[in-house]
Amino acid sequence: MNAEDYFKGKPLYIKLFRQAKRSFRQYEKLAGTFKLDSLSDEEIGQLAAFLSVPAFRLKEKTRVPWSRFAKAYETSRFGAEPLIGVMERVLGAPFRTRSEIRATRLTHEEGFKSVIRNDFPCLAFLLDMDAAGPLYDWYSEDEEGALAGFAVIGKAVRQLPDKPMRLPFFSHQISGNPHRLDNDSRTGNVFLHVLKMKRSQKQLNHNVSRTEFYNDLLLSFVQFGTGRCHELCSGERVDCWKRRGGTSDVARCGGFRGQLECAGSPLA
Repeated sequence: MNAEDYFKGKPLYIKLFRQAKRSFRQYEKLAGTFKLDSLSDEEIGQLAAFLSVPAFRLKEKTRVPWSRFAKAYETSRFGAEPLIGVMERVLGAPFRTRSEIRATRLTHEEGFKSVIRNDFPCLAFLLDMDAAGPLYDWYSEDEEGALAGFAVIGKAVRQLPDKPMRLPFFSHQISGNPHRLDNDSRTGNVFLHVLKMKRSQKQLNHNVSRTEFYNDLLLSFVQFGTGRCHELCSGERVDCWKRRGGTSDVARCGGFRGQLECAGSPLA
């Protein structure tokens, strides 16, 4: 049996190696101590046998130096294999220092910015505003899904209508799916963020046209109780309808500067 198989077969070492990964990140080497408080009596016994110390002595301690563990490992039958490499294979993840993590993150962020500027230039203003966080989070979690979403969002931003339009119709025009821009979807949620930032950017320029200023129509994503208002407001007072059981409840929604203000009865 090799070292990897031996340590993988005991939950004790999974717990310890996770602590080792955190210590390596902090000290840039296997240093410091590991805690014993999460170990069961059985695991304490296994560790005592590995360290060649009486179990009752180990139970008196709350921490053990990693140097003690490393020395015991070196004198074991697995000592020819580098300990850190074994730990990485057991956990299925590399050990990295803080500086390495920071450098990797910076490289990833630069790659993301390059993608936005080159492939989705209509969204590049978010980078200049330091407001691309939601897009970067999505890109980090699911790059393929995010790129597909950015393509839809970019197309929607470029083709914003200059008059009120129901959201499902606009979404279908843009993506072929009337629900692609629903605000409970990742694409719709990020699109809403983009439009909010677009509005705040335009507010800095008092010379923009009324049509341009009120193109933040997706800010009419609004919910009344369990019903969703799909009317896209251009800034004027419009009727937002919710149909239910063949009847219609109506609320008057004012979208002045993108802020919906409901003056009628809530839709329930």
